Amino acid sequence: MGYIKLQFDIHQTREPNGAPTRTALAMTRTQSDISSGCSVFSEMVTILTAFGLSRGLTIEELANAAGLPNLDMVSPGRRLPDTAVADLWRTICLTDKDGTLPLVLAKSAPPSIFAGLSEGARYAETLGDVLDLFVENKILIADRLKLTFTTTSEAALLDFDHPLQDASVASLNALGVCLFNRVIRDVLCIPGAVKGARLIVDKDANVAAYTSFFEADVQVGHSLNQIEL
Repeated sequence: MGYIKLQFDIHQTREPNGAPTRTALAMTRTQSDISSGCSVFSEMVTILTAFGLSRGLTIEELANAAGLPNLDMVSPGRRLPDTAVADLWRTICLTDKDGTLPLVLAKSAPPSIFAGLSEGARYAETLGDVLDLFVENKILIADRLKLTFTTTSEAALLDFDHPLQDASVASLNALGVCLFNRVIRDVLCIPGAVKGARLIVDKDANVAAYTSFFEADVQVGHSLNQIEL
């Protein structure tokens, strides 16, 4: 019975000329990317989709950019290809006027964008415990996300990196830095914990807006996405 149902679903996802529809191609792409360890928590896609819609883009434009069926764009609790997030972000970035897109989203995005780790941070006893929580469980957010925690004699540094961080999507990791600032400020309520940030956003971005958000020195046009604690 399961085999018959599978054949029916595939048949329904073909065009009249027999070519696979976008849904069928997306199903193949999704399974391939997930099985190869290139997935992200789908809540990120859902939140980015809602953000894109609020900036005047249509669900068709966003789904076409991500290469996913419309319903996958708003279906939380799943794993989706990380390339879909990168392609989606590139499209949303076309609406950015002053290089503050990561900041705009970070100010209002729900904590669920971090796949439950923000909620887990509430139970941590120290900031160090929170850093360990994120570094050790980063795969929940994205398979290939790299969070590197280092310390110097003067500060603790947390770097956000991803293999897809080319020039057009580097600011997506800058979003991660901005969101982590919110975890420290709004979840942990530790005033003055953030000493600074370095972001891969346009060098002409509105620095004052970022400085106000972090309440610390922020460098834009940098080669790293990093928060200093």
